[in-house]
Amino acid sequence: MHIHCDLTPDCPRLKQLYAQADIFVFPTEADCYGIVASEAMAAGLPVITTDIGGLSEQVEHGVNGLIVPPSDAAALAIALRKLRNNPEKIMAMAAASRRIAEKRFDARRNYGAVLNLMKSISRPGLQYKAEKLYHV
Repeated sequence: MHIHCDLTPDCPRLKQLYAQADIFVFPTEADCYGIVASEAMAAGLPVITTDIGGLSEQVEHGVNGLIVPPSDAAALAIALRKLRNNPEKIMAMAAASRRIAEKRFDARRNYGAVLNLMKSISRPGLQYKAEKLYHV
């Protein structure tokens, strides 16, 4: 196991590490929205992470990775052992990660959807309340 602390966003070394990896492990205790998990999914990696912030919205337990409790080294070890000797499961989760990343985290599509929502709620005569649009 190697820990890399000197990587910058979108650097060639980071892309190379994703390409060489079989599994991405992110046992965070304080990440609100793990962009790094989305990147690993886009690289086609199964993700083992914790149920912190929005990570459980990215990683579907048993589908494209595994969710473990934060600060639980034993659960993390069990999750790693589940995948370590199961290349078929790794491949299935890797493919699911890539599909989920393409479907949910495509910046061009998502930015367009957010922009359209902002335009729709800024039109005269519309008021935004409790996640619903009302015509006034």
